[in-house]
Amino acid sequence: MLQLKDWKTSSGKDYIEMLQEFIDYQSNLTPDILELPCRNEEEYQNIQEEVQKRKEGNHIDRDWYQDAYYYLAYDKNRLVGVGCIRNHLTELGYEIWGNIAYGIRPTERKKGYGTSLAKVLIEETKKLGISEVILCHYEDNKISPKIFQKLGATYTNSVLSTETNKQIKRYRLLNKEVVLKNVKNLYRMWKEKELGGEVMPEDENPHLPKDSLENYLYFTLPMALNYQRNSYTLWEVANKTYQDEETRFVFSPKECLKRSFEEVQQALTKYKVALQKQKQTEIWLTLCKTIEDLYEGDIRKLFLEKEENVDTIRDFIQIEEKKRFPYLSGTKICNYWLYVIMQYTNQKYKNPENLTVAPDTHVIKSTYRLGLITKQELERSDVQKIVIERWNELLKEEEIKPIDIHTALWLWSRNGFQEIKEK
Repeated sequence: MLQLKDWKTSSGKDYIEMLQEFIDYQSNLTPDILELPCRNEEEYQNIQEEVQKRKEGNHIDRDWYQDAYYYLAYDKNRLVGVGCIRNHLTELGYEIWGNIAYGIRPTERKKGYGTSLAKVLIEETKKLGISEVILCHYEDNKISPKIFQKLGATYTNSVLSTETNKQIKRYRLLNKEVVLKNVKNLYRMWKEKELGGEVMPEDENPHLPKDSLENYLYFTLPMALNYQRNSYTLWEVANKTYQDEETRFVFSPKECLKRSFEEVQQALTKYKVALQKQKQTEIWLTLCKTIEDLYEGDIRKLFLEKEENVDTIRDFIQIEEKKRFPYLSGTKICNYWLYVIMQYTNQKYKNPENLTVAPDTHVIKSTYRLGLITKQELERSDVQKIVIERWNELLKEEEIKPIDIHTALWLWSRNGFQEIKEK
C-alpha cells in the first residue's frame, strides 16, 4: 500500500538516489519537479522550498495552473515515485496538462505502482475539492491509457501540444462526491438567501388567485416567448400588458382568436412582450388556438386530462402535439413552464421528482462550472439534453431532485459564480 509523504519529513538521501536513477535510465523527468537538480542536501532543501512555493501559487507556470501539490510515494521504506496534482487549471492547463502527473522510478516499474499512485492521487483531488479531474498523456504512451481505464476515466478528445507539437490524448474523471458536496452547499446557500436575487422573474405578476384560469394563462402564454431575452424584463412587460385594460385581452385565448392579427400584434408589442412582432404574434396565436381547440380555452384541463403526470404531460407537449405548442415544447422552456406552474398556481403533480432542470444559458454554465459537463459538451448543439441527463444521473439517489436545484444554479451563474461555502 503506497503512502504519500511530505517532503519535509522525508529523507533527502532517498530522493537524490531516486532522481539519479531516473537520470541513469534516461527516463522522462515527470512530474516536472524532477527536472530540478538535486545532488546534495542543500539542493534538496531548495526543492522543498520550490514545492512550498508552488503550493502557495508562487511559480512560473501561472499560465497553466494556480497551485500545485507534490507528493513522495513510499512503499514501506522504499521511495518508489513522485506524484503531482495541479489545482485551479487555466484554460491552457485544462486543455494540455491536466490535473495529475506522476513518475515511477525505473527499477520499480511494471509492479502496479503506476496504477496505485494514480488512485491515491485521485483520492487527494477529492480532499482538494476538485470535481472534474483531467488526465492527459502523449499519444505514443501505451501505459497511461490502461491506468486511466482502471481509474474509470473517460476519453474525451485529442489536442496538439503547443510546447512539443505532439498529440495529447485527454481523459476526464468525475469526482461525484465532490460535485454532490458542492451542489448541496449551493442549495443551502440559496435557501439561506446567500446567492442574491431573492426576487425571481416570475414574481412580477398580477397576484391572481392561484387556482384561477387567468392565473394559469398568465404563466403559460408569455412563457412561449421566453427565449433569448432577459426573463426579468419579459415578466415585467407581461404584467404591464395585463394591468392595461386595453391589452389584457391577449391573456384570453377566446378573445385573442376573435380579434384581428393586427390587433393582437399591436397589444403584444405595446410594452414589448413580443420583440419579433410577426413571428412571436404567430406563436402566441398558435398557442391560443391550441388551448381553445383542445381545452375550450382552459389550460387547466390539460393537467387533469393527463392525470397530473409530469412525464405524460411533457411527452404530449414535446412529442405527440409538438407543433401545437410552439416553443413551449422546447427542452428548456417545457420543463421550466411545468416548474413555474407548480410554483405559482395550485397545480400539484403526482411525480414532481421527475421534473428536470430547465437547461437555459445560466443553468448550462453552472453545470459546466460544477464539472458535470466538459468544455466540448458545452459547445455541442445537444448540450441541453446532456445537462438534463447529467443532473438526473447525479441526483438519482439523493433527496434533492433536479428541479430543486434549478433556481440555485440560475442565480449562481447570473450573479457571477460566487465561492461555494461550507456551513
